[in-house]
Amino acid sequence: MIISGRTRVPFLLLALALGGLFVAGCELSPNEAYFQGYWSFANEFDNPQATEVHLLQQWWFGGGQFQYYREVWAGFPESVEGRYRILDETEDTITLELYDVHAARSALDDGSQLALVLERETDMLRINRTLYYRSGP
Repeated sequence: MIISGRTRVPFLLLALALGGLFVAGCELSPNEAYFQGYWSFANEFDNPQATEVHLLQQWWFGGGQFQYYREVWAGFPESVEGRYRILDETEDTITLELYDVHAARSALDDGSQLALVLERETDMLRINRTLYYRSGP
């Protein structure tokens, strides 16, 4: 089907309007925008037993996707990735549900939930009660 110059304009305007609605629908809430990026926890900080025990956990969130990495001294690293959706949101808390989870072995799977507490004053994030610092965009 060939669209002439006169009928092309309304189709173009309709496409632009629908595209604008799609982009507007993809805007992140202030809470979701806050937790995008890398968050890390490592027990080396202020831990007198850091030479005996090593634990590193890192989360990355971006555009509805997540990655999780966990490394324990003398253990096998754990790497998980997938998608998330917001189940509940208040002024400073968010509950996420994980889905489309891919991991060789992990306690995280489809349907796992994360409770996030946004600690904006200190630029930190509490994930299931563990405090993480912002380690990258």
